[in-house]
Amino acid sequence: MRALYQKLGQPALANAEPLPKMVCDAVVSCDLEARKELFANLILTGGHSSVDGCADRLLREVAAGRRKVMGEGHPDTQQ
Repeated sequence: MRALYQKLGQPALANAEPLPKMVCDAVVSCDLEARKELFANLILTGGHSSVDGCADRLLREVAAGRRKVMGEGHPDTQQ
């Protein structure tokens, strides 16, 4: 199962976009006022949530994507 999650993080292997990018893209497609709350309230469910390290990696990579989207010095990225 870990190998499957690794493919989700490496789009070239799975022929798709990585999960953290899909999460960031979904949040960015929402109203600007809602983005901070959406980023702060991510819930991971399903089979992938049981993979060791999956939640930590997803949150870490989404946080990095959030900083890129909102800007490194943006007050909403200082959590």
